[in-house]
Amino acid sequence: MEPCLLTARRRSSFLSDNFDRRYTFQINVVRQAARAPDGDVWFAVHGGVVQCDGYTAEPYLYEDAGWQDQNTLSIYVASSGIVYTVTKDFGLCLVDAEWVRLFD
Repeated sequence: MEPCLLTARRRSSFLSDNFDRRYTFQINVVRQAARAPDGDVWFAVHGGVVQCDGYTAEPYLYEDAGWQDQNTLSIYVASSGIVYTVTKDFGLCLVDAEWVRLFD
């Protein structure tokens, strides 16, 4: 299995190999990255975050929770593995693949 890379050289095949069409929004705009205790790297992108273990990538989108047009401004992964993000309108955390709104 080939590692997933978020580089300009590999972007088009990375997207086509790992995402269906609705995830190709603005994945090439990465605001921040954070490393989790398990070694995964989480990328803050427009519309949510992407979890990458080096071989696969899994997007977690805000629109899946009903929030449209949100850009991830900041990302933090706690030692517990919980992912925290801040958007232009509110703070969120990702717990068991579900977004939880923390504050406005």
